[in-house]
Amino acid sequence: MNALIPTWIIGAPLLLAIIDWIRTPKVGAASLQR
Repeated sequence: MNALIPTWIIGAPLLLAIIDWIRTPKVGAASLQR
């Protein structure tokens, strides 16, 4: 169980970042192109 705690600390923000990136792929692509 103790091993799951660091996983969630790292995984939760990472998951939110991935969800945010998926929701706004056009904005990210436009930033990289320009």
